[in-house]
Amino acid sequence: MLAACGGAGEEKAEGPPWGLDSVTLPADAASVVAALETLPQEVGGLARSASDDTALSADALQAGERVEVLYGEAPARAAVAVISLDATRAFAEDPELTFADLLSGLAESGEVEVEAQQLQPQGPLLYLTGTSTGDGDLFYFASWAAPDGAWLFNASAETPEMRAALVTAFVEAVQSMSQ
Repeated sequence: MLAACGGAGEEKAEGPPWGLDSVTLPADAASVVAALETLPQEVGGLARSASDDTALSADALQAGERVEVLYGEAPARAAVAVISLDATRAFAEDPELTFADLLSGLAESGEVEVEAQQLQPQGPLLYLTGTSTGDGDLFYFASWAAPDGAWLFNASAETPEMRAALVTAFVEAVQSMSQ
């Protein structure tokens, strides 16, 4: 079981953090991959991992694989990742599961300390930010999805600053695609 840990003094968000409310999330596998490919070679002082052997492809995403961009030396210490709703449903063995259900269950599990959340399916964006001690190490995460979307995005890092930098890099990558 994961133990909850403190948020290191980060302020609780009043709305979606780090500009997530300023972008329209990618809606198809090709757009998701394009957003990940557009992420910079360096974020928060960490370079994209040379050991990143995750295939950034629409086929991998549609096959149900978790696709991610890793940052830092092996083993990577930070990542932006995405997984499909279909893969999440298959893993949970629940064909009716929604991302709102998944994130609500995580928020209520006691396995994470929630910093900010908006999990109402009628809202413009689902998100959950918090901390956890998966595998005994403290990490900071942010997960977000469109309420009716097919993709769950996640950023995880060892520090709240790096988590914020990863989400900001994602927002900037998506914004650059629409210009």
